[in-house]
Amino acid sequence: WLITSANGGTVSVNVTGLVNFSDFENLTGSTGSDNFVINSGIIPDGVINGGNSQNDSLAFTGSNSADNIVVQSGLINLNSHQIRFTNIDDLNLDSQNGIDNITVTVDSNSPGNFNLNSGSENDAITVNVMTGATSTLNLNGNSGSGDSLTVNGTSDDDTIEVDHPA
Repeated sequence: WLITSANGGTVSVNVTGLVNFSDFENLTGSTGSDNFVINSGIIPDGVINGGNSQNDSLAFTGSNSADNIVVQSGLINLNSHQIRFTNIDDLNLDSQNGIDNITVTVDSNSPGNFNLNSGSENDAITVNVMTGATSTLNLNGNSGSGDSLTVNGTSDDDTIEVDHPA
């Protein structure tokens, strides 16, 4: 699924190849793996629903300017514009350039994997961990940038692993 306008884009269908669509607010994947990619600057009006598989992903991109991005269960708020989603297993964000403020709240309903590439500027990243969260977060601050990372855990005992690839 390549979403190229607020309610339109292209979907690859195994039997027929590419199918263009327009004027569809809500998008629902199949029982197989679905990958939804939202072009930069596009805000779909409805809900992106991965469907009933265990392998659905959603990728979106910020702008090359300073962005305020808030991600929580079922909702991405990008500069006060909302992208709603459900049944997504992997959530991928590329915040691009610009000094971005990114807040991610993970809870028991969050996607299993969240991948963030924060771009080349000095971004502020805050992660709020809620009770029952089991998500894996892969945060890439990019070399040469002066990003800051704040992790707010629960009032219980939390396990947070930090791994720096070689």
